[in-house]
Amino acid sequence: MYTTRAFWTDLLERSVSTFAQTLGAVLAAAGIGIMSGGFWAAVGASGFATLLAALKAFVAPRFREEAAD
Repeated sequence: MYTTRAFWTDLLERSVSTFAQTLGAVLAAAGIGIMSGGFWAAVGASGFATLLAALKAFVAPRFREEAAD
């Protein structure tokens, strides 16, 4: 399963979308005054969220190998 192209493609898509969504959310929250910390804090939070999403891909993958008959 971890050697398939589909798994790694999904992992890349999941990681990029998580990073972008988290960065956008943290920057928007900072922009309206809900949070503070600046750009690099937002990048750090986004990186950590991306790491957690990547780890989730190994624990709960969307693509599973079919059992051999």
